[in-house]
Amino acid sequence: MLERLLNNRKEWNALKEIHEAKVAKLEEAKEGADGVTSAANQGR
Repeated sequence: MLERLLNNRKEWNALKEIHEAKVAKLEEAKEGADGVTSAANQGR
C-alpha cells in the first residue's frame, strides 16, 4: 500500500512540475507582451 501511495505522489509531482512550467511560460509571454504594449504607448 505504501508503494502505491509513493507512486501516486510521484505522478502528482510530475503533473505539478508540468503545470508550473506551463504557468511560468505564460507569465513570461505576458510580461513580454506588456513590455511591447508599454513601449508602444511611450512612443505616442
